Amino acid sequence: MQLRLKPQTLTGIGDFLLLAGGYAVYLHWVNLSPYWAIPVSALHVAALVALKLYRANLRFLSLYALRTLFVVSLVGVMVAVANGFYAGGNHLAEAAALMVFQNSATLVHRLFWYFRLNPETRFKKQGLTPVIIYGAGTVAHHLLQDLSAEDLLGKYQIAAIVDNDKQKSGGHVGPYRIHAGSELRALAEKHNAAEIWFTMPATPDFLREVMDNLQNLSITYKLVPRKLAQFAPDVRKLRIEDLIRRPEIRLDESRLITALKSKRVLITGAAGSIGRELARQIKALVPARLTLIDQWEHGVYQLEQEFNADNIFCAIADVRNERRLHDIIAAEKPQVIFHAAAYKHVPLMESNHLQAIETNILGTWHLIGAISKYLKENSAAEPVRLVNISTDKAVAPENIMGITKRLAELIVYNSGMKSVGRLQTASVRFGNVLGSSGSVVPLFWEQIQQGGPLTVTHPDMERFFMTIPEAVRLVLQAASLPEEAETILALDMGKPVRIVELAERLILLAGKKPHEDIQIVYSGIRPGEKLKEELFWEKDSVRTAIPFIFRSTAELKSLDVEDFLLKLREALEGEHSRSWYKEFLLRFV
Repeated sequence: MQLRLKPQTLTGIGDFLLLAGGYAVYLHWVNLSPYWAIPVSALHVAALVALKLYRANLRFLSLYALRTLFVVSLVGVMVAVANGFYAGGNHLAEAAALMVFQNSATLVHRLFWYFRLNPETRFKKQGLTPVIIYGAGTVAHHLLQDLSAEDLLGKYQIAAIVDNDKQKSGGHVGPYRIHAGSELRALAEKHNAAEIWFTMPATPDFLREVMDNLQNLSITYKLVPRKLAQFAPDVRKLRIEDLIRRPEIRLDESRLITALKSKRVLITGAAGSIGRELARQIKALVPARLTLIDQWEHGVYQLEQEFNADNIFCAIADVRNERRLHDIIAAEKPQVIFHAAAYKHVPLMESNHLQAIETNILGTWHLIGAISKYLKENSAAEPVRLVNISTDKAVAPENIMGITKRLAELIVYNSGMKSVGRLQTASVRFGNVLGSSGSVVPLFWEQIQQGGPLTVTHPDMERFFMTIPEAVRLVLQAASLPEEAETILALDMGKPVRIVELAERLILLAGKKPHEDIQIVYSGIRPGEKLKEELFWEKDSVRTAIPFIFRSTAELKSLDVEDFLLKLREALEGEHSRSWYKEFLLRFV
């Protein structure tokens, strides 16, 4: 069997031989036996081993390694000089020569391994991407090692490393000097930096501060998160959600497991942005059965491809078809239902108001009718928990979408009250979701790809934002609150974001200059839109057992659902304008 030694072991052997040669020559000069070079060199190498020098990755030249070699060599030479003085001789010249030889030999030895293990560094390559690393901690140290190990130094040039810690300023990470964070713009301009990699914990406020500092520079921003199992960096581009002012959300996993593990769960609107993420997160909780329904044929096909498991059933069903809903519920016997099927695009629903009424109002009633029929046919069946996905537009609604979703809330609430515990309901409100279908972020990205301009309705337009996974996690947490039955819950959305600021951030993330490379134009407020949204989760509400989830104390209004639906159906038989339907529906809100 062939014996293969690690480079670190070979380095130790090489150091021993080089040091032994140096000591042997020195001992010969001072008229001592050269054989003493063997134990002295062994002690020298042992000291280097004790200082963990041979654990270092030889692909990476560190200042610590060079400093350690120098200090140990200096101690050895000082001992030799002291021994010479004790013996009555003066051998300072020989000791200086020994010092120079040892440091030069061990340095050349490490350079040999460095160039052998990093062939890309032998020649200076053109066209490298200049990168500034922000953060000089452990992650940056291992990032440099991994860049070398993955042969990425042939693609990137580390232009500078910066850090906000004043104590680190002037130090080194490997061969790279650490600069103060205040020098960032000057360094970016000097080196014509193309990318900035964040290797430190970065809050949204900090990221925005950096981007503001580097305005008018074409720079791409990336995050290098530290993984738990290993230091290997997963470099990814900075995303817009990294810049949204959101408090950290801590989830109660035990509640989720109790509420959904080994349960039969059904999701309407499962092919949509929220519905699909609900399916992903619920699947991870190992339900006994997961039923996914949607009226979009291609969407259901995609669900079948992604959720291909024995305990998952995907079906085409329209919430406007109560018989189809009942057949599925009777067959699947769900214990928890998430109702995510709805029309949610505000301007679009202003011009398609009848479709909003039929889906958001009547579709919700058909679902409750199907559940009620199932419970009536199966008196021994467990109570069904219905979680209705609502919206901040249902607060003091002014547009068709908000009005129809508010009425859906009232239908769900009053139906739950009437069921005497058989149907346990909750409506969950949240604001705009980043990246969902029909949201502003995908539209802005598309406009950026086309070279602009980005269309913003008004310079003072503000909205609350939340990421899709974050919104769904909180919806699941709301579903895990059995004490919050027949309620309307709201999710804490953090601080509002100006839409024009969001547009500027996206342009910067694309490596462009706002108002120069990509223009921003104002198109005017669209029908049904508000300039600013209310703090809907704090208004007339109390905090629940889970932080970031609030229960409304003023929105629970009694509604004779059957009488309302009778009048609505009569109205739908006539010919009426959108404004007439608005006035009619607002009478019941």
